[in-house]
Amino acid sequence: MLTKLLDLVPEKLLWQGAKRYIAGTDVDDAVRVVRQLNDIGATATVSFLGERVTTDREADGMLNEYLRLISVIIDERLEAYVSVKPTSLGLEIGYGRYLERLRCLTAESTLGAPFIRLDMEGSSYVDRTLQSFFQVRQRHVNLGVALQAYLHRSIDDAERVAREGADVRLCKGAYREKRGAYQSRFEIQRSFIRILRTLLKGHGFVAIATHDEQLIGIAERLIRGLRIPPERYCFEMLYGVREERRAALIAAGHPVCVYVPYGKDWRAYVLRRFHENPSLWWTIARAMLLGK
Repeated sequence: MLTKLLDLVPEKLLWQGAKRYIAGTDVDDAVRVVRQLNDIGATATVSFLGERVTTDREADGMLNEYLRLISVIIDERLEAYVSVKPTSLGLEIGYGRYLERLRCLTAESTLGAPFIRLDMEGSSYVDRTLQSFFQVRQRHVNLGVALQAYLHRSIDDAERVAREGADVRLCKGAYREKRGAYQSRFEIQRSFIRILRTLLKGHGFVAIATHDEQLIGIAERLIRGLRIPPERYCFEMLYGVREERRAALIAAGHPVCVYVPYGKDWRAYVLRRFHENPSLWWTIARAMLLGK
């Protein structure tokens, strides 16, 4: 229903709600935002928006943009890494060509040091995403992955990546899943805590990606209880979300990273944010009333 309603909203007005979450439409906008975040003590993970490309030409274009982004991060000496959606590199088109692009990206990153993380998309992509992660990581350890707590399978995946000492972002999950996923907030929180404890007891880095106050508090207690050093974790938050809480985490001495998306293909990303935060409808409503 929400998606159908948003389809009726003019692009200009939809952008009034979207720009809260998006750095802008080009890489210069992302650089500006990342610099601001670095200045206040946060690092960033930058993502060029776009997913589920349907042609090799589009996938090659996405690869070229990510290679450009890596170059900019190096040249500008930004405290940032790169997040990539597998379907933006052509996972749906063909696994072989997708794997070539991912290897190209990680090889380029190895030369200049920016870390690469594979975002996790819908449940139908999880097996292939993890398969590519483990294949490429054999030669390029500068590759990480994400896990979604609302999927039943994620605890088993977490145990596997923990044994590997891999770098993992743990989030609740933003895609709508009818099967193989927890539906209630309590079940998702319980799964998140269980997976987080598993990852923290491993040897890899853990990006704790949540805005849930209960989960943040529990994560802080786990970090203290397990004596996890700052170089093994960070709290990761979305650009434009809970900025005061982000500042408090930084002030408390926790490493904080902010997910900074940019690009013209922002609609799918923003629809997920609207689904998570319906109050953004008021932003659009004000824009319509004020004629902006």
